Amino acid sequence: MNQYFTIFGIQPELSLAELLSVEPNLKNLRFAGSKAVVFESEAWDSSAMMERLGGTVKLGQIVLDTTLNALDIEQVTKLISAQSDQNKKIQFGWTVFGTKQNQKLENFPLKIKKVLKSLGFPSRWVTGENSQELSPAAVAKCKLTEKPNADVCVFVIKDRVLIGFTSNVQDADAWSLRDYGRPCRDDANGMLPPKLARMMVNLSQAKDKAVIIDPFCGSGTILMEAGLTVEANKIIGSDISEKQIEDTKKNLAWLEEKNILNAKAISNMEVFTADARKISETIKPESVDAIVTEGWLGPALHGHESPAQIKKNTEQIQALWADSLKELKKILKPQGKAVIIVPEFKTASLATKVDITRTLQELGFEVIKPAEEWGVSSLSYARPNQFITRHILVLGLK
Repeated sequence: MNQYFTIFGIQPELSLAELLSVEPNLKNLRFAGSKAVVFESEAWDSSAMMERLGGTVKLGQIVLDTTLNALDIEQVTKLISAQSDQNKKIQFGWTVFGTKQNQKLENFPLKIKKVLKSLGFPSRWVTGENSQELSPAAVAKCKLTEKPNADVCVFVIKDRVLIGFTSNVQDADAWSLRDYGRPCRDDANGMLPPKLARMMVNLSQAKDKAVIIDPFCGSGTILMEAGLTVEANKIIGSDISEKQIEDTKKNLAWLEEKNILNAKAISNMEVFTADARKISETIKPESVDAIVTEGWLGPALHGHESPAQIKKNTEQIQALWADSLKELKKILKPQGKAVIIVPEFKTASLATKVDITRTLQELGFEVIKPAEEWGVSSLSYARPNQFITRHILVLGLK
């Protein structure tokens, strides 16, 4: 059984939950720091997983599993040079996960260059900005996933040192295009990041032929990512705002025009104006496999709102979820899942989290924690200098 690795982005706990939702049968998971995990698999497809996962920025395969004392410079150099013809220049990256305080590992790149030179291989050590982890963008720019180059990732796990070569990195340009390049964006009301939308779709574990709905679809971010992830029978988007529905239609047309989504995927999508609190008037009972939605986050915040205003926003959102979840339960299949977001507001004066625990209990929803066995008890998404933390809940019916 081969060993592989994944490197997570800025939300490692959420990314781990996503990974385990997509691939629940990975064996012998081991962690090197908070962002890197090594595992065993019989049927791992790095290219397919890189296309699928929103929270993973690098994937690769382990090529050496040894101890720190046994780690040998010639052995590592041989693994790198084996990818090259004689006298062909080799570019390589070197990033250590699990510890940054080991002199032997810190000195390895310069020693690798020296040994490569003695073997007749000119080389260049590609370093990260300010000695940080080598970014996926840098790996892609320098073509380190292509022979004869190598992006070397080193994982220190207890008394073991594992060496891996990156095979795939996240396509930053494609994610940016879907985020900033689409014709309709609503920055004033806060945009759901496409990576988070993708992670939510994966957390729902929706399969091909599923029916998926976003009853607060906004400008269609979740519909877009669902269409790129699952060959669904139907992807439904509704919103109480007619303008948002028009924006969604324009964005879907753009996705087809840019060949991001094909005509078949677009034809399996249905969007319409509807109030989530009355959605069962339009959608058949127990007909939906997955509900994936952000919901309303309240008015845009500026950071200086009074406690009274935050309290009012919180109560409005809690009331909206109480009414909406009552309806959404009617259309969800008994074994279906709902992945939703509840916000936590952080202003200069206080931090307040929307609490819908009582509503969930009354309606018979249970909170599923997909990575709890690995110490992940809650799933959150936050960006620096923002006033909202998004808490992601994965729900099933009891």
